[in-house]
Amino acid sequence: MSIAFNHKFSGAKLLDTIRQFPVSSIIAMKVCAISHYWGRTFQGCIALTAAG
Repeated sequence: MSIAFNHKFSGAKLLDTIRQFPVSSIIAMKVCAISHYWGRTFQGCIALTAAG
């Protein structure tokens, strides 16, 4: 596994960036209300995991 990005994105920029990832990608994200929103938005396409 490799780290592609390690910085903040605006909502629109995050959406554009995630669309470029392969379907089987795993994305680590700080757990908060907005991460749950993105998890539901991309359900079945990518996997979200808590950032350690």
